Amino acid sequence: MTKLISLALAVITMAFPSLANAAASCGGPVTNVITYGTGDVMILGSWRGDWTVLCNVNQERLGIKPQTCFTWFSSISTAITENKDLYVYYTTINAPECATMPTYGNAPVPYYVRLAK
Repeated sequence: MTKLISLALAVITMAFPSLANAAASCGGPVTNVITYGTGDVMILGSWRGDWTVLCNVNQERLGIKPQTCFTWFSSISTAITENKDLYVYYTTINAPECATMPTYGNAPVPYYVRLAK
């Protein structure tokens, strides 16, 4: 009976991968970055094709501290000026959702931002 239950769980996990933890690395060129007077840092990434807020340089946004936001802003700026790809990793969405995730201030909070060659 235990083997049957284990087999059933394995089949369910393979058949429905969305039941596993969500995670997505959304990446590619970033064409624009804007920083609002409120401190929000927003990018226009190729994977979304619309503006998404990543963080805030003045106050913590959904657990991301301003110091981290300044570092991310530096990576974003480098990606734009040096024509490099930027990858934004989210633990709350799946990869197919990179193109459809909420935009502007409703965007999910990233786990990290990675600059690529």
